[in-house]
Amino acid sequence: MSDGGDTNGRVLFNLDSAWVPLGKVVGAVALVAGAAVWADRITQQLNGIEKQVERLADEVHRMPESSDFRAWVKEFKALNPTVQVPQFESRNGG
Repeated sequence: MSDGGDTNGRVLFNLDSAWVPLGKVVGAVALVAGAAVWADRITQQLNGIEKQVERLADEVHRMPESSDFRAWVKEFKALNPTVQVPQFESRNGG
């Protein structure tokens, strides 16, 4: 008569006759842990990129309009006639 540890002649705690080889279980656990670490690092990098984009967007919104800048340059030239100020040309056509 067999004891409760046998299933169809296999002992569940015997590593040689285990249902799933121990190497595969360890490999799967290592793969899942590695994927979790990789996903966490990617998430951290994406969060950093998002913060940089938000900071750049804030800087762009704080930049003066081209018409405002032209008026400022005109006033600057009037107040400082000896200073050489190059002609302002907007990069975005504004």
